[in-house]
Amino acid sequence: MNAYKDKQRDNPVMQTIAGRLAAGDIAALAAYFGTQK
Repeated sequence: MNAYKDKQRDNPVMQTIAGRLAAGDIAALAAYFGTQK
């Protein structure tokens, strides 16, 4: 998500979504998805 936010990955939709997230939101998403199987 940070790569999208920093525009290091080219995907306009994801860049828009990630650009609206705070660092804490990205960390929370990573923690959530890290627990999924």
